[in-house]
Amino acid sequence: MKKYRCKKTISTMLVFLWVGLIFSFSSQEAEQSAELSMEVLQGILKILEGLPLPQEFNALDWHWVIRKSAHLTEYFILGFLGLNALGYWDNSRKRKLVLALGFSLLVALGDEYYQTFVPGRSGQWTDVLIDGIGSACGLLFYSLYDFLKKRKSIPEKRLI
Repeated sequence: MKKYRCKKTISTMLVFLWVGLIFSFSSQEAEQSAELSMEVLQGILKILEGLPLPQEFNALDWHWVIRKSAHLTEYFILGFLGLNALGYWDNSRKRKLVLALGFSLLVALGDEYYQTFVPGRSGQWTDVLIDGIGSACGLLFYSLYDFLKKRKSIPEKRLI
């Protein structure tokens, strides 16, 4: 029981730590955020160096893709962590999915609203949509993992 309680606490803490990380990225002013995205872009272009890339796809397009991919990834992880944590709190699969997605969407709405107070940043409804898609993908991925685990296709251990 003690081990279960520890896992429950750790998995719940990971969700809130991840939310803190999301908001810390949103706290960056526009210049700082763009600079970070450009650093990631430069790293990716270095990896892709020598590969034939479409000529009509310029650096600004790549920059946009990097930024939106960051949204998808952040919320994919949030959905995944949220559903994992809820597994310790609730047994209803449907309720866990609804709660995890609802929580992720509330975080996304709060995050975009928060950005309206950060110099040079603005809240975007399209980002909330992208965040929701990322979260839903994280939920689906975790559900697939859980399904395979129950079929004994993978070991019986929880991820966290």
